[in-house]
Order: sequence, then C-alpha cells, then structure tokens
Amino acid sequence: KSADEIPETVAEAFYIATHGKPGAVVIDVPRNVQEEKTSARYPERVSLRAYHPESAATPSQVNRLARWLNEAKRPVIFAGGGVIAANAADDVAAIAAKADIPVATTLMGTGSIEPSDPHSLGMAGVYGSHAANAALAAADLVVALGVRFNDRVTERFPSGRRRHRLVHVDCDPSSIDKNVTADLGIVADVKDLLATVNSRVRACRRADWMARVAAFRAERPFAYRPIHGDSIMPQAVVEAIDRAADSHTVLVADVGQNQMWCAQYFRHSSPRRFITSGGMGTMGFALPAAIGAAIARPDCRVVAVAGDGGAQMTMEELAVAVSENLPLVFVVVNNGCLGMVRQMQDECFGGRRCAVEFPRRPGGRSSPDFVKLARAYGAAGVRVEDPSALDRAVSKAMRSKKTTLIEVVVEPEANV
Repeated sequence: KSADEIPETVAEAFYIATHGKPGAVVIDVPRNVQEEKTSARYPERVSLRAYHPESAATPSQVNRLARWLNEAKRPVIFAGGGVIAANAADDVAAIAAKADIPVATTLMGTGSIEPSDPHSLGMAGVYGSHAANAALAAADLVVALGVRFNDRVTERFPSGRRRHRLVHVDCDPSSIDKNVTADLGIVADVKDLLATVNSRVRACRRADWMARVAAFRAERPFAYRPIHGDSIMPQAVVEAIDRAADSHTVLVADVGQNQMWCAQYFRHSSPRRFITSGGMGTMGFALPAAIGAAIARPDCRVVAVAGDGGAQMTMEELAVAVSENLPLVFVVVNNGCLGMVRQMQDECFGGRRCAVEFPRRPGGRSSPDFVKLARAYGAAGVRVEDPSALDRAVSKAMRSKKTTLIEVVVEPEANV
C-alpha cells in the first residue's frame, strides 16, 4: 500500500517462492505506489509468522522406510517433480544403484535418472512406458518421491485393492493422502530424507526382480509404424532432435501429442533439461518458456517443440526472440489439427470430429503458413515435408546463431 512496503514484500515473495514447495508469487504494486519515494532498505532476513514450510522426517519414519526397503522383494521408486525441485536426482540414482531398485518417473520427474541406467523404467501413467506401468503394478513397495498422483497416473494406484505398500514423501503436507492414501506419509525435503535413509539401506542385488523388469522393458518398448510411406511420422521429429542434441540441450515441450512424444522419444539424461507445463496443460507454453530458458542458460542450445495449435497461441513471442538475438530453435509439428483432441474424439466418439481440423490453403497445406510468419518477424523459416531432409534441417538450425522456426509437415493420423 506504500513504497515503504516494497523491499519487505519482495523479500517475502522470494522467500515463499523458494521455500517448501516452489511456486509463483504475485505482487501487486499500484500505480500511485510506483510513483512514491522511499528510503526503505531490503531486509537482511525474512520472518513470516504463519509460513514455516521446512519439515523433516521423524526418526521412526526414517527407520520404518529403511526397514521396508530392506524387506521388499520388488520395490520401485516413483520420482516426481519434487525430485527435480529438490536437486535430488543424484540421491535417487545412488540409492537405486546401492539397493538395486528400479525407478519410474512422472512427466515432471523426467530427467531424475539417466535413461541408459539399467534401473530406469521411464515415465509412468496413461502415456507412460510399459516397463514403468508393469513394474508399478507388480511391486510390493512403491516409494513415491515428490509426486502429486494426478489423474494421469492414479490408474495404477487403485484404492482398496492395492497389493503393495505405498510410501509418499513430499514437502507439501497437503499432498499427502490427497489423491491416494499412503501406508506411510512423510512430510520432508526429498534430498534430506534420501541422504538419511541411504545410510540405513543395505546394499544388495535383486537379480530376480531386475530380470523381470528387464523383461518388461523388452516386451513392449516405445515404437511406431509409418501410416503412409511418404509422410513424416511426428515421433521421427523428436528422434531427429535427439540425434542433433548434446548433453547441454534444453528441450521445451508445449501441450498435446507433441508433449507426450517429447517425453517418450527424447533421451532425457539429466534434470532441468526438459521443460514443460505438465498438468497445467498450457497450450502456447513452449515458445515463451524457451525464451526464458535461452536467456537463463546462454551456454545451452534451446529447442522448443509445439503443435500447430499451440504454436498459434503465442506465435507473437518470436518478436521477443528475434529482438533479443536468441539462437533458439522452434519446431512446429504441423499435423493440420488439434492432435490430442482429434485422437480423443476418434477413440471415444467413433471418429466424429468437431472443431479440431484447421482450414486448408491452396495446394492442400493447412493454415497458416508458419514459414512466412517466421520470416515476417525476422526469424529464419524452414519447411520440411521430405523425411530425408529432416535431420539436415534440424542439425543446421541447431548450429545457427539466429532464431529459427522449422515447420515439419507430419502424418495427420498419428496417435500417441
């Protein structure tokens, strides 16, 4: 309400945003306050009487979790976005290697474990891997770390007929028992808890369980078949990006089919290299988020992937990327429709489609012309329709020092 409150309010906002469960905080500074003068200084410390998010596991909780891990025959670690937020990926990998425990992730937990690690199961849930879902279904102990149990994964945790013990660890007490009832709920920082538990977990080899997990992985890996011989499959677009990427590449996914393909067909080898809006479902997220990533990490190559629907929601942000001279790559996967909604209509309503297909321009291409739009903003624009030109176009764009849009015309009937 006055300029004198600004330093303390900003300090409190940053404290709330970065302590406990991280998240956004809005500060409203009215215009009259913006025009006032003040001599107030930024506070040296912040003390909020009603906000104390730091929590720690009790000794009995730690001992119980360690005992259950030592007793389990078929344990699975289920790593969510809380693992990334807590910088606990190395701790997850350490306990997995020590006690021979496979690790499944949520969409937001992608990057918690190296995909080439034999303990990696990939993403679980509706669009997850067979290995992750089968292992969670067969487990006798699931240790969920920093997950929300949203509607895309709770199908694997049916209340009342669960055959496994469930431990749920989260820094947010409101998450415990919210969507799924846990046998042991622990409010704690994931990294702090794992450091303590790891010292009490016995090193062991679970050969039978790991052999079964390997069979799950080999049984039904992610795969796709061309629908029409001359069309580009959208999964191949993500694979081309993966081939051109290095360990410093940041992949930013929009929402819809492209989001799931980015999760499935890109090898996410470390935390904070896969940026997506997750359950918020924010179409148009990719380009502005990629701009933020490119500014924050100028040492990294940033690639944004969006469908032709999401791309049109924030296309004007190309002006920002160009004005800031950001060498990011914006890949528009153009299937001429709102792909995920089209897929749902086909699967759930007998193929009766409504308001999902974009109009066609002369020549058969869907509207708009993304290449012309990109060039109008001052970015480089490239269209790929020939499968043999895909790798070359992606590699060239990733070497460029200019904002580049690649419109890839893909098979319109491809599903996740």
